[in-house]
Amino acid sequence: MSVRVSVLQTPIAMIAVGVLVGARSLAGEEKNKTMGLLLANPVSRSKVVLEQMQATLVLLVLMGLLTFIGTLLGSTIAGLGLSVPGIAAISLLATLLGFVFGAAALALGAATGRVKVAIYGAAGFALASYLANSMLSLTDSLASYAKLSPFYYYLGGEPLSNGMDWSHAAVLAVIGAVLVLLSVQLFRRRDLR
Repeated sequence: MSVRVSVLQTPIAMIAVGVLVGARSLAGEEKNKTMGLLLANPVSRSKVVLEQMQATLVLLVLMGLLTFIGTLLGSTIAGLGLSVPGIAAISLLATLLGFVFGAAALALGAATGRVKVAIYGAAGFALASYLANSMLSLTDSLASYAKLSPFYYYLGGEPLSNGMDWSHAAVLAVIGAVLVLLSVQLFRRRDLR
């Protein structure tokens, strides 16, 4: 039971951090009226977006590494017998899941310049994705549609038992990268407040 709870708590923490940092990176700068100062320097809007996402990714990778170490220590101390590749897989996939929803918050912030829209929009997307994955996988006729949810690629291959499914990691990385590229385009075209 504790392993199952951990498998659910880890992505919640990653998503929360990704969404909060992603939402505040662009929209927060606008809200605080510091974006004008930032863009007054010889730096392109594209670079601002990419560097903001890079900071978010560094934080998520650090969390993923700490999750791996903590889970490995906890498994060893409690004698749970979890495999190291399984722990590494779940930690990496949770990090990528946080990246997806953090990039969604970044895109919403780039499009609107509003922190609340970015936070609530990305959190709503995460909740809808989780519910879609959970509910669609219950019915055989709809189970294939669960693949539309990023959560499917987090747990669909049972990474704690089977190790890393690199195709699932690639799908999450591509979704996040596409959202970051969308953020760049949205931010470059929008008039700032």
